[in-house]
Amino acid sequence: MAALKLVSLLALAATILPSVLFLTQTVNHETVLWVAIISTIVWFVATPLWMGSELRPDLDQVEI
Repeated sequence: MAALKLVSLLALAATILPSVLFLTQTVNHETVLWVAIISTIVWFVATPLWMGSELRPDLDQVEI
C-alpha cells in the first residue's frame, strides 16, 4: 500500500512539474505534453488502488 501511495504522489508531482519547468523555459512544449500525459495515466491507475481500501486499525486502538 505504501508503494502505491508513493507512486501516486510521484505521478502527481510529475504532472505538475513540467508545467512549471515550461514557464521557466527549461523544457519545450512537446516534452511537457508527453510527461504530463504519461504521469496523468500513471496517477489515474495507481491512486484508485490505494484510495478504495479500508484502513486497518492499529492494535493499540483495539479493545478486547
